[in-house]
Amino acid sequence: MLMVFSSIAWRPHVETGVEVALRARENGEDVCYVDLTKFLRGDESYYPIHKLIDVPFIRSNNALRILRSQCVRSLVEGVDPSLEKRAGMIAKDILKTIKTHEQFLSIGYEGFHDLGWAALSSAVSYKKDSTIRYETDSRYITGWVEIAIRAYLKAKDIMSRESPSEVVAYNGRFATTRAVIRAADYMGLRWKVYEVGASVRKYRFHDYLPHDRDRVQEDVKKYSGRGADVWGEEFFLARRGLSRSKENVFIKKQEKGVLPEDLSSDYKWVVYFSSSDDEMVAIGGDAQHPVFYDQEFALKCLKKAISEIDGLRLCVRVHPHVSKKSKNDRRKWASLAEQWPDVLFVGPNEEVDTYALLEEAHVVASFGSTVGVEATYWGKPSLLLGRSFYDRLGVCGQPQSLSEMVGFLLNPEVFDRKGALLYGAYMTTFGIDYKFYEAESYGKGKILGKDIDDSFLLRGVKALKRSVACIGG
Repeated sequence: MLMVFSSIAWRPHVETGVEVALRARENGEDVCYVDLTKFLRGDESYYPIHKLIDVPFIRSNNALRILRSQCVRSLVEGVDPSLEKRAGMIAKDILKTIKTHEQFLSIGYEGFHDLGWAALSSAVSYKKDSTIRYETDSRYITGWVEIAIRAYLKAKDIMSRESPSEVVAYNGRFATTRAVIRAADYMGLRWKVYEVGASVRKYRFHDYLPHDRDRVQEDVKKYSGRGADVWGEEFFLARRGLSRSKENVFIKKQEKGVLPEDLSSDYKWVVYFSSSDDEMVAIGGDAQHPVFYDQEFALKCLKKAISEIDGLRLCVRVHPHVSKKSKNDRRKWASLAEQWPDVLFVGPNEEVDTYALLEEAHVVASFGSTVGVEATYWGKPSLLLGRSFYDRLGVCGQPQSLSEMVGFLLNPEVFDRKGALLYGAYMTTFGIDYKFYEAESYGKGKILGKDIDDSFLLRGVKALKRSVACIGG
């Protein structure tokens, strides 16, 4: 029996879970869909606004109605006070000797060996704040530990009772979803996870976590579709806004050709393109670089390396998405700009053209940003200081020490585009085409002709908003 777990009511992931269940049912498999959202209460799906309108509840109920209409068996787990109490006691016992963030990341329970990373992942993602640490946010993080343990205990209990042959969950990075796959590991069961695909019309479905950089690159290298060069070029053109196939939202507010006024031609510039820390910090220890363990340390090393070379200067392009992150993340970058007056910082909201900066760069540096592999495609030397989804494709320099970093900056290398084109082709095409779900855009669409956000209450709210807009306009 295939058992599909739903623990986070985000779109389009609810619909994707339903899609997986419907496909298995169509193929003659025995399927059971398990809804944990009501049991978990206050998981990753819930934000303060949902105290007024319980959108996760509406989505979960609509998904269950669709499945039942197609004769797919479902289990709905309600609130379980005794299990909640047990999870709280387990969490308290695990954390009683924990003092530091490093100690917290090493915590586990039974087969849930990466419990600390899973809890941190949800804690960071929920607040979009990469600066969260156990020493300063222990009460908040402890709540996620309890939620993860609750999900683990419940999933393990259901698997023991129902005896599935394979378990399916969304993503596997977060507190509740990683709990499900670790419960499957403990029970000796096969598992798969689903995530978004290369476009809104596709989803990925595989037996490894989507942030497993080595496994993803194995798939990139296996790309055997026709026209790898064509699809690869399409990816890089679209990223630069030179194709209509897929819009790069991060350059929408940038002015083409605009460069910082202080980007003097008297120097050669190393341009560092930052990554969003909150999307990297909680993936897990396997994703950490063995030398440059986080982005700030890597950037400090790069700054030091550049200071040893006459005529070279550093420009830092702060990722545009940082403008939508927490105050703490925004403050961190602003603080670095104040501390390093000799470094040219380009803020996340500035209209400076990312690709004009790339063209001006003597060397493009990154901690895993897609711009790192784009640089190789556009014929620029690329220096990678962290792990990435292209660090095994032969497309960038990867120093393992400060001296190696200096060496690359003194003699920059432009890498062959073959690996970059493979990467681009894969990123343009990967995934399985939806059959039952029809997407209009990311997070908006219908499955079997039904919108899972549809309800009398939400229709009323939308009508009210339209009325107010008409009165105001």
